[in-house]
Order: sequence, then C-alpha cells, then structure tokens
Amino acid sequence: MAGVKGLFGQLGIPVYPLIGNHDHDRAVSDDDASAENYRRCFGPTYYAFDLGRTHYIVLDDIIYHGDKHYDEQLDTLQLAWAARYARLLPTGSRVCIAMHAPVYKSWLNHTMESIEPLLAAFAGFELHFITGHTHINSNYEVRDGVTEHNVAQLCGNLWHDPMNADGTPKGYQLFRESGDDFEWQYQSLDEPADRQLRLWLPGQVEGYGDRLVVKAWNWDPHWTVVWYEDGRYRGAMQRIHIADPDYTARLDSLRSAGVRLAHAQSARPTNFYFAARPSADAHAVTVVATDRFGRRYTEQLRLR
Repeated sequence: MAGVKGLFGQLGIPVYPLIGNHDHDRAVSDDDASAENYRRCFGPTYYAFDLGRTHYIVLDDIIYHGDKHYDEQLDTLQLAWAARYARLLPTGSRVCIAMHAPVYKSWLNHTMESIEPLLAAFAGFELHFITGHTHINSNYEVRDGVTEHNVAQLCGNLWHDPMNADGTPKGYQLFRESGDDFEWQYQSLDEPADRQLRLWLPGQVEGYGDRLVVKAWNWDPHWTVVWYEDGRYRGAMQRIHIADPDYTARLDSLRSAGVRLAHAQSARPTNFYFAARPSADAHAVTVVATDRFGRRYTEQLRLR
C-alpha cells in the first residue's frame, strides 16, 4: 500500500481513495480490524468531501470475514452516519456516493439489500453511485433520480486481459461539472475520447452471419444508435444481448494453446451491442451513436 500511496503522490492532483475487497487483510476475520492497514496508509474508510457543486460521499460496502470471504453490504454505522450527513445538505443537491461493490447487478437482477435506508436518506437529491468491482461497465437508473455508474477497470478482466469481461476497453469514467451541468464519458486508455464504438462486419460475429454488429460500451437508455447504408438513413439498430466477440476469441485462443484459465476469466454477455442487416448490394455502412449529452460518435466500414 505504501508503494501505491507514493505513486499517487507523484500525480500532483488530489486523490480520494476508496477501500475494496482486496484492501482488507485476508488473515484477519474481523471486518473493522481487517481494514487497519488500509486506514494507516490511506485514512478513513468512509468520509465526505465537496468538489464544485457536487457533494461526494465515500463508503465501504465490503463487510470482511477473512480469507477472501466477504459480504457486499453497508453496515449500520455508515448508514446512520450518511443519514445524518444527508440532513445537512439542501434538498435537491447533487450527491455522488462512491463504493467498491455495485448497488445493482444487472446479470442477476439483484439490488443490494442494505441500500434501501441510504436511498431513503437521500430521497429528493440528484443521486449518483460510482462503483467498480465487477470488471464490466454499465450506467443504470436504479430508480428515478438515481443513477449507478458501475465502471470498468483500467486493468481489464483479472488484471492482465486486454479488455474487460463484457468487452469494454481498459479505461475509466471521466465526470465533468460545469455550473449546473454534470456529464460523464468513458475514456479508453489507448483511444481518443471520441472513439466509443466498435463495429464487426456481417459474418464476423457468431449467430449474426448476415448482420452488422456494433458495440457501444458506455451506452445507457438515453443513447440513440442509428445506421446509414451507402449514405441512406436506415433507422435505429436493434439492441442485442451477446458476449464480446473479441474477448471470446481471445479466450478460445488461450484454451487452444493449452492455457488454464481462471474461473472468473470468462466473457460476460451484456446489452450494449446492436445489430442491423445490410442489403446484399450495399458498399458501406456508417453507424452514428448519440449519447444523452448530445455528443455524436461515428464509425464507418466498407462491405466490399
């Protein structure tokens, strides 16, 4: 931890740490005691600060039992503290709550049980959760006025894969505030910010032999994804639920080479893929995705 702290100190900007399951002492079975090394190096496991007009709250939603066993929940002490903090803020304020494990797991259709008192305490606020842990990327509206940004990892899936388990490139979510405006955009490590799409030609994705397939990894229901064929508008693309073809191909290649894969090293099907069927005589297709803030992302492929 001291080495990581030293690297953070070289950045020249404030860093606000957040404890996760790997930051607990695996040899200690008591939740509070297992975080002692973290507190000694980085400070408290829950706290609050302001940036601009946004109030940020950092919480620890890992209840640790030792030897890599833990529950993804909030304890009553933090819930009571957060409720008291909420009463100090003007109703309608923007609040971002940062935690390690996500509030909502879409693949299980499961919401963290202990989150309800927190949602009740911040009713009437513009509430965002910023979470990680899953090595996938999603932006879900947990309920009206409450959005969760479950952000993919800089390191890809399991720290050494070239992308995350759902096909999201290695990167981070960048949040920008300007006056009353609050926006977010995913920044890949190896691509410019305006690169937000990946296209596959018909025949390149299993099960979609005659269709163009598109990945838009930071998609949410406020995006539109439309396509053009030889310059002619063809309308909205059909959203589909698949595993990432590139990540699947990588894992198949490793298996063929005799590499033993970890249990968690598997493709995670998700819903930010889109498909459309080009005409047999089409020469080129263009996909235009527009995010909720009006930013347009365009990619083109030649078919012949």
